[in-house]
Amino acid sequence: YLWKELQDRGHEVTLFNRGKTPLRKTPRETDEEFEARKAKTNFIAGDRKDTEDMKKKLGSGGYDVVYDLGGREVEDTQPLVDIFGKSVEHFIYMSSAGVYKKSNMFPHSEESETDPKSRHKGKLNTEQMLVESGTPFTSIRPTYIYGPYNYNPIEEFFFERLDAGRTIC
Repeated sequence: YLWKELQDRGHEVTLFNRGKTPLRKTPRETDEEFEARKAKTNFIAGDRKDTEDMKKKLGSGGYDVVYDLGGREVEDTQPLVDIFGKSVEHFIYMSSAGVYKKSNMFPHSEESETDPKSRHKGKLNTEQMLVESGTPFTSIRPTYIYGPYNYNPIEEFFFERLDAGRTIC
C-alpha cells in the first residue's frame, strides 16, 4: 500500500527486498495499473542481513526518504543509518505500540511510558539508536497491522463478534 500510495502522489519509488515474495496487486487495482506501477519502480534485490552487499547496492542511491518497515532490532536498522545517516531528508521507522508499558490510560501518546522489557524492546532500542545517531526520523507505533494481506488477522475477532450479535468489549 505504501508503494502504491507514494507513486500515486508522484514520488519515484525504489524497493529493496530479497525479491522472494511475489508482488501482489492491491485490492481493486487492475492488471494494467499493477503492471504500470511495477514498470515505474526501481527494484533492488538484496538481504538486509548482508551489510556489505546492501551498501554496494544502496550506497549511491541519493534517496530523499527511507522507509524501514522490517527492522525489528538495532542490528537490522543500523546499516541503513550507516549508509544514509543524515544524507536523507527523513527516515521513517515502523515501530510498534507494543513498546508501551501496559496501562489502562488510553490513547497512548509520545509521552506515554515505554516498557524496556517488552517483547518489542528491539524496536524501542532502535528508536533510541536513531535519536542518538542524529538521523532526522519519525517512528510510527501502530497498535496492530490490519487489512488485506495481513498475516495475523486479529481484527477478525471483532467482526466475528459483530456477526454473532455479540457486544464489542
